[in-house]
Amino acid sequence: MVATADRTQADLLAYRNNQGVEYESFYIVNKKLVKAGTHDLVMAIADRSDVSAINANHGYQLEKPINPKMSTSQPQNIEPNISFVKADQVGALGYTSQGTVIAGNDTG
Repeated sequence: MVATADRTQADLLAYRNNQGVEYESFYIVNKKLVKAGTHDLVMAIADRSDVSAINANHGYQLEKPINPKMSTSQPQNIEPNISFVKADQVGALGYTSQGTVIAGNDTG
């Protein structure tokens, strides 16, 4: 992905560097976020044959997350995925997940 973006954007990158434009690279989608520039710069970039599109960087207002009060009571049910991996049976053998940290990396 990085090699493709570097190869396909080499001339554009040189042009932007000569213009002193600040940008951020997003190699996965082969795009650059230009952080500042004039209308003339946008038009000059849009007119290039190696640029397929220029999109606005829209902001989105997300809903505030629900923050339920934490309950101190015991869980009422076992979640389906816990049953699927038979974690309840492992727990019955004396193994617990206490002190275990699980993390995921999901960019949406």
